[in-house]
Amino acid sequence: SDGNDLSSIIGLSPKHEQELLNKTASIMELPPVKIEDFKRWKKERVEPVYTSSITGYYKFEFPRKTRVNIAVFNENNVLIKEIINQEVEAGFHKIDYQLETTDLEGHRITSQLIAYNKVLAKRNINLR
Repeated sequence: SDGNDLSSIIGLSPKHEQELLNKTASIMELPPVKIEDFKRWKKERVEPVYTSSITGYYKFEFPRKTRVNIAVFNENNVLIKEIINQEVEAGFHKIDYQLETTDLEGHRITSQLIAYNKVLAKRNINLR
């Protein structure tokens, strides 16, 4: 073991966690747990940290050089993230994107492919 599983002991015996961690580390022939690690592990158990994200892509083909904008908007049509805003050469393209959505949970967002000053493709994404 590399010691990472020691953090799973947090919460088993709240009165003796530090002692139990150090005893387990000793059995595993690891050094005692640093107080900073203990505090961080404790905080992660009490206040777990999580994130969520979405991924997607647009495929498109244009007969000539074209300005393309791919962007994500919230339910009030306010820009959240601009994925691409540039002129692309004629031909086929695939643009992948990823968006951190933890702060957007419970909302509806829309991704749009815009070219020729028009929305050519639109995707509604419900994060509820």
